Amino acid sequence: MTDRRMIRLVFLCAVLAATARAAPVPEPVLAAREFLPLAEPALPRYRFEVGQELLYRTLGTLAGDSVIGTRDRASRYTVINEDPDGTCRLLIHVTDAEQRLDAPHNPPARTWLAYADVTPDGQYELNRTIKLVDRAAFITPLPAETAAAWTKPDPRGMEDMAFTVAGVDPLDHHLLAIRQAGSGLRERVYGSEYAATILFDTALGLITHKELVVREGDYVPGRWVTMTELDSVRYLEEEELDSVARDAGIWFDAWAAWDSLTDIAEDEPDRADALWDAADSTLARAVRALTRPEFVANAESELARWRRVRDYYATAEKERPDLAGKPAPNWELLDLDGNTHRLADYRGRVVVLDFWYRLCGWCIQALLELERLQERYRGRPVAVLGVNVDEDPAEPRQVARALGLDFPTLLSQATEQDYGVTGFPTTFIIGPDGVVAEVHRGLRPEMVERLAATIDRLLEAGGEER
Repeated sequence: MTDRRMIRLVFLCAVLAATARAAPVPEPVLAAREFLPLAEPALPRYRFEVGQELLYRTLGTLAGDSVIGTRDRASRYTVINEDPDGTCRLLIHVTDAEQRLDAPHNPPARTWLAYADVTPDGQYELNRTIKLVDRAAFITPLPAETAAAWTKPDPRGMEDMAFTVAGVDPLDHHLLAIRQAGSGLRERVYGSEYAATILFDTALGLITHKELVVREGDYVPGRWVTMTELDSVRYLEEEELDSVARDAGIWFDAWAAWDSLTDIAEDEPDRADALWDAADSTLARAVRALTRPEFVANAESELARWRRVRDYYATAEKERPDLAGKPAPNWELLDLDGNTHRLADYRGRVVVLDFWYRLCGWCIQALLELERLQERYRGRPVAVLGVNVDEDPAEPRQVARALGLDFPTLLSQATEQDYGVTGFPTTFIIGPDGVVAEVHRGLRPEMVERLAATIDRLLEAGGEER
């Protein structure tokens, strides 16, 4: 039996036994493994081939004192094309079935379709599709030049990744072992931990194994231990590849158009219904044009999900008070240091009022954007204020310390109800006259620029020169 098959067998037996509660919780296999030192520096590179289809299988357990959940994931990577510089477009199709043993009912398996334009050293830019599967992706960045250690900063500022070469496998010197560790705001804010051991086959130019150990901290109790293995490699015939590429083009073009229309709808509420109808029609047309079952199933699922979301927000919009153009509700709140703040005290200034809570990852990213906004308008009549809705003041205090927030964090006393907040983050821009100028819901692309455009307009209307 080959070493790589033995790794899978050992891990699979541990998962099955633990799931049946017949053995202790499975421990990581590769994390404790010793590897041989490199005879010479390595410069690993991916060697994708057009038409290549890579199937990765992931098995895992979520456990505390005992197993409380399992994961079975299939990730299919299809190389659609290659640019002259060696960058390859990968279609990523993930099906993820997560089961909680303590839950009376479990949701059906979820499916995602995404794409990434990957260079030979594993670099790719985040897009709106890959963001859905980024942490689950098995595209490990490789060093730009011969190095024993390298990093991948997170453009969102949440979790940077550090990589180190651990050596080569004792039984197969083509298998380069790479350790991966996460660090950043996710760890400091939520107490998360992320560590992985990756086996990269330098002969194949592919990852063959990735063992991942994750603690989600305050999100999920316990620890995930998962093992991913390259299950198979096959090559698509030209006709099948053309079919995949055609459907991928139809779907991702439709997704981009839908994304743009829904973004505009957020900024232009008077046209929202018409824009939402257009977005719906865009996805519906794509469903009718697709031919491959995996694309049709994913598109139908996304269209149904989008319609549920739209119905929810349409209902919430009717119930939410429309504050734009009206005086902002007054409040008197304490900050983390016990100082009192009143909205009336900020009359004559533009107020950016952001509602958030700690376990909202989008809220944390929005706070980073607001910190940049605070710096941009330092010394000008603009006040950036965060309003935290957590019950325990220790939660916003932890976030403010981790992010080094330079603007006040106020403790809400049901103020979000007065402002009709139903989702987080929600950001209000209040003019110098105390009237709500705009409401921004959620984490939006180019958030700082969007907010700044309104702030600058209000400042100019008030007579301040930029």
